[in-house]
Amino acid sequence: MSAVAIRRIEDYPLLVPEPDGSLDVPGVGLISADKLAGQVRWLGRSSEDGPWAYVNYFPRGHVIPFHFHDANRSEILLSGAILWHEPGVDPVRYEAPAFSYVEAKNTYGYDVLEDSEILVQFDGPPMLNWDSKRSRQL
Repeated sequence: MSAVAIRRIEDYPLLVPEPDGSLDVPGVGLISADKLAGQVRWLGRSSEDGPWAYVNYFPRGHVIPFHFHDANRSEILLSGAILWHEPGVDPVRYEAPAFSYVEAKNTYGYDVLEDSEILVQFDGPPMLNWDSKRSRQL
């Protein structure tokens, strides 16, 4: 593959769930079906070399529990609406188009208020760490 790539997002394949419903996301690892209700497109070349870019499609009502990543991440809410949560801070509603940036190791989560399409890009392998020390009431 050349150093330059341009394709329509729809031309990248959706990741296919495992038989148990879990999803093996490059650069992130295996996400169990109870943590991910939606679809993911991987826009990168390899887990090791990136780029680590994904388009997530989440249905209304899906909850992204508190978690953090090993890399900084930028996110663009392309369509839909979410309720953003950070520990100790009142939740905030965001509607598309919206942009967020979260530095590595910072905990956040969100509730999907409307069917949403979200473009996420990391500056390194993101990995995914569920923050079991923090929970929130929905």
